Amino acid sequence: MLQIREKVENNMLWKINADTCSLWWDNLSDKGALANFFPDHHHNRHTTVSEYMINGGWDLNKLAIDFEDRMTNIIDNIVIGDLSLEDFILWKPSNDGLYTNLSSFQVNRDKKQEDVSLGSLWHNCIPFKVSFLAWRACLSKLPFNENLSRFAINEDTDCSYCSIATRDSLQHTFIEGEAAKHLWNHFGSPLVIRHTNWPIRRLLKHWRATTTTNSVHKLIVNIVPLAICWEIWRMWTACRYGDQNKFYIRKMEYHISWTINAAITKAFPTCCFSWPWPNLCRDVELWRPKTVHSHVVAAFSKSIQCSSHNIAEAMAAREGIHQCLHLGFRKFQIELDSQIIVNMLKARDTNNLRLKGIILSSVKAMNQANVDVTYCYREANHVADLLAKNAAGSGNSFQYCLMPNFLETLKAHFTWIIGSYQA
Repeated sequence: MLQIREKVENNMLWKINADTCSLWWDNLSDKGALANFFPDHHHNRHTTVSEYMINGGWDLNKLAIDFEDRMTNIIDNIVIGDLSLEDFILWKPSNDGLYTNLSSFQVNRDKKQEDVSLGSLWHNCIPFKVSFLAWRACLSKLPFNENLSRFAINEDTDCSYCSIATRDSLQHTFIEGEAAKHLWNHFGSPLVIRHTNWPIRRLLKHWRATTTTNSVHKLIVNIVPLAICWEIWRMWTACRYGDQNKFYIRKMEYHISWTINAAITKAFPTCCFSWPWPNLCRDVELWRPKTVHSHVVAAFSKSIQCSSHNIAEAMAAREGIHQCLHLGFRKFQIELDSQIIVNMLKARDTNNLRLKGIILSSVKAMNQANVDVTYCYREANHVADLLAKNAAGSGNSFQYCLMPNFLETLKAHFTWIIGSYQA
């Protein structure tokens, strides 16, 4: 245990409430114990946070006397919570701040380097099984002949669609076969994406790297290759393990088109495009978000440092509520693209220690007004989507507001308070 003590202690973040924490040896700043930053300074292990607090905050005068400026700044940035509550520990590796043996194992084990490209296979607007199949195909974890032979299972079979007998394999079925080439060309040509006989992992990366003109276009170039792989897999398994003896190419085209249309409808419910497929591709490339005729009282974006997108979403909700109250609105709607945060705000509490403080302060503010919390995709709110990308790209904070003398007039109309945080 002593061998991993330092690693474990750095993942234990103390949240100050009742001010009983050790000032020097407890991890208060999310960067480690202060004693590790200032090894030459005298460290009294009995020194507690309460000795440097006054009226529920830091006593800056006493800090300035006892410590140098750099140390004072670090301590002053440590957030102090509710003094009526006890201090508690956040376990940083877990999403909810609670300790689990699994998360502890993940911290202390030797990990392989994470493959970022595989993370882009997952989308919340298509079924999980579609993304899971693409993930298995990229890792070559499907029961084709080349994999079965490693287990002494020899089932040499030919392709069920090609006119020339060809040995079945993952590369042939998904990329080089006649059915595969037809589907890749049928759906890729209108998007100006030329099909090549690359390995499936490289081919999917090539689709994702395609230049897009808008958010719907980007969604399509990410969804189409996954839908093609899924439909090929369905037909292959029906021929291999079912009573089907060939690929029905028109039926496959229909199912892929249905999957694409369902994904677009789910992500952009207000968008309507015409089929067939070439017409849809043309309309999508020319599509631009419609301007909503309403009054924008305030729009803001902030770039912050936090450990998860849920924390960023919770902070954005809290900031938006405070902005509305500050401007005098007592009935408004908060739209969030995190269903988890929406559920917490509706329940007005959470067991997640990381988010509990933010949620409770948001609920306290919500009690001062009639607030409706709803869920929506961020891409569907084009202003918020643009502001989030702005903050992520530049790292700066932006604040947009109309002049105060317009507020009384605008309060009588439909009003937006648009806030976006990007972690």
